[in-house]
Amino acid sequence: MIEYLNRLANRLFKVDDKGRLVFYPWSYLGKGYIVTDEATEKSIRLFVSYYYVTCFVLVAVFLVTDYMTYPAVFILLLTWILGVKYLTRKLEPAERKLTFAESMTSIAKSRRKATLLLAVIVGLFLVAMSIQMYFSHKSIWTGLAAIFFIALTALNGYVLYLKNR
Repeated sequence: MIEYLNRLANRLFKVDDKGRLVFYPWSYLGKGYIVTDEATEKSIRLFVSYYYVTCFVLVAVFLVTDYMTYPAVFILLLTWILGVKYLTRKLEPAERKLTFAESMTSIAKSRRKATLLLAVIVGLFLVAMSIQMYFSHKSIWTGLAAIFFIALTALNGYVLYLKNR
């Protein structure tokens, strides 16, 4: 589990052209921050690992209890935002943003082929279920769920394709 968390955290870091370590908390959607020392890097990696563990535990609880609260999701997002803001407050922004292709390649490197294949298979199942639910309930929410699962499965399929290249 620790190795998996380290691989997930690693995808948020990249060494730039000047050999500096850059932390991209928002992946290709935001700017990166130049990590200046090992203590800062360790703090960021620890925060990311604890955050991921918390997310995994909450998802497991949601799956077992069949109860998800939107305030919990909001609190998780707020925790990430405030944690990133605190950890990067003294860091210099990187000149270059991470590209979508770099981000997807990094995800492909951080995950095993079997995990990606399982994600695509589960995604296809969720797509089929959400489409079936949409046609039986005609709800906007089930339609949005179908679109979400289609996009997520396509993204996982693309990352699997990159892993196979």
